[in-house]
Amino acid sequence: MGVDLDTLLSVLDACDEAGECTPLISFVIRKNSGLYGQIFLEWVPGKPLRRYVKELAPTHVLTLYEAAYSHILDQTNVKRRLSYVPRAGDEIRFIKVNR
Repeated sequence: MGVDLDTLLSVLDACDEAGECTPLISFVIRKNSGLYGQIFLEWVPGKPLRRYVKELAPTHVLTLYEAAYSHILDQTNVKRRLSYVPRAGDEIRFIKVNR
């Protein structure tokens, strides 16, 4: 099955006109049972991790209590705190500690 050249060019033009993509940060959440979840949130300059986690609390994905008792690592395996302000494109991992 081939694609018509005019159709291909119109699709490529539409993709170019779509605009700029918004920068994201990624939260990877690991529970004691070994389950993983990944959430992508829109990055806001100057917003600390604590405020991102408070926004997730009503969805019951991650609460501030769970985040406080987790190892928080970034994509380079550096430990971070809830006061850390992530950069665009960061991946933050929450590994729950047994307590």
